[in-house]
Amino acid sequence: EWAHKPVGIVSYGGGSSGTRGAAALAPVLGSVGMVKVAANPEIGMIGSKMVDGVFQGDEKLAGTVAAMTRMLVQTAE
Repeated sequence: EWAHKPVGIVSYGGGSSGTRGAAALAPVLGSVGMVKVAANPEIGMIGSKMVDGVFQGDEKLAGTVAAMTRMLVQTAE
């Protein structure tokens, strides 16, 4: 069911941006045969990016999310 399906990981956290959590998840996804795309948005210091309870990303994050989306679509085809 999961084999050969593309997957992207978006991680968030403090100073490390959730990098360790994303790295720990990768082998699990691989064990069920999913294909992880290379672009993985990481959001560091997420609390400082909240304005009135709404997340405010930046251009760099938008570019990484766009790249991940393109890779997911290409891998799925």
